[in-house]
Amino acid sequence: MSIKSLKANKKIKEVFPFFMLFIFMFVLHLATPALQNDDLTFRNYIENQSILSFLIQRYKTWSSRVLIEAVLVGMVSMNHLIWCLLDSLVVVLLAWSIAKLFFEKSGYSNALNWIIVSLILIYPFYLLSSAGWVATTLNYLWPLSFGLASFIPIKKYFENKKINIFESFLYSLLVIFAANNEQMAIIIFVIYAVFAIYFFMQKKRVSLYLLFNLFLTIISLLFILSCPGNDNRAIAEAQRFPGYDGLNIVQKILAGFLPTTTFFFEGYNLEYLIFVCLILVCIWLKYKDKVHRMIGALPLLVYTFWLVGFEVVVAIKPDLLIYSPVQYIKSIASFENLTFYLYSIMNALIVLLLVLCLFFIFRKKGEFLLVLLILGVGLASRITMGFSPTLFLSEFRTYLFFVFAIFIICVLLFDELSKFMSSDQFKYIVYIMIFIGVVSYFNTSLSGVIAGVMTISY
Repeated sequence: MSIKSLKANKKIKEVFPFFMLFIFMFVLHLATPALQNDDLTFRNYIENQSILSFLIQRYKTWSSRVLIEAVLVGMVSMNHLIWCLLDSLVVVLLAWSIAKLFFEKSGYSNALNWIIVSLILIYPFYLLSSAGWVATTLNYLWPLSFGLASFIPIKKYFENKKINIFESFLYSLLVIFAANNEQMAIIIFVIYAVFAIYFFMQKKRVSLYLLFNLFLTIISLLFILSCPGNDNRAIAEAQRFPGYDGLNIVQKILAGFLPTTTFFFEGYNLEYLIFVCLILVCIWLKYKDKVHRMIGALPLLVYTFWLVGFEVVVAIKPDLLIYSPVQYIKSIASFENLTFYLYSIMNALIVLLLVLCLFFIFRKKGEFLLVLLILGVGLASRITMGFSPTLFLSEFRTYLFFVFAIFIICVLLFDELSKFMSSDQFKYIVYIMIFIGVVSYFNTSLSGVIAGVMTISY
């Protein structure tokens, strides 16, 4: 077989996992209802007015997401199959961006591609239907995917690779669109700012193009902060939750921190279970002493305790549960409910424990700081929701950025795990992950979508 044929076969093997992901996603999208909830609302908005007048009105009265909503109102007016196709490709772009950013040169790049695809299949995509499929995916999934792709120039500059004019234009467009979402704007700003500082310290210079993308993100953040519609919405939403306006900065941080960490640490969460299992296995293989191994086992033990014991504890003391947003706000605003603050301290300790475990695994300074940055921006993107009363209305869609931060760290942990195994041994890990991903896809995402369609029809 010629060298050219070998390269072609290698390329096919690398691309095939993403092709299969597209097939799974396209089938899932075909099962979704055409339009629902906010999708219908946006379609009705532009029946009697132009898109431009609609966007100006939205900017003045409700939202700064004018770029996202410009695409959204066009999308809900098109054939549903167009969204099915484009959104499936956006999911593939998300997977490809993760592979391109972190594992392009890994000796197990093809195996890690399958793991990336498997983790994405594990994500319960029916959660992205809460505001309508088109509205939710364009507001959250597309900014996440485009935002990750917009970090590729950072990697190219790190590797001293050139970025041509077309790529520069494309990546800047991705930055502009992704940064129209508030959470993703914060993530892009932090990532570009951190690496600009890093490059200045290491190379004594920074690419003007990277600074330009950072400048675009700053402009977007200023646009978001100065938008009168965001202020009007915050006032309107705050009226639904008495006491929210009285919270100080620390209390708003706690308002975002506790539900974010509780979602992972104390719920039935397959993504987090895989994460803590990987931590345990990596530390177990890397260290032989009891102290390190015990610390590595703690995240899984704590999580198991919550899964098994939480229902029993709540049955004995029902007031441990926070029943409503109003009660939640009262718990934050006063020290009467000490349980709330106890929970916050416990979850903060779990975060620190996870950071310590990741430090044990990624001993190279650069690797650990990168993992810490990924975990930090993911967690911070959800905590910042505490500064908006929409925290109580956005449901699970605002967790998306943190979930995929965990996913990326999981793949990095799999990459670390591969160093302790032969290629044949690691193949079995990949097969197990593919099995879990496919089963989860049918059991949660596809069944959840179908159940939702049946509910709507009923």
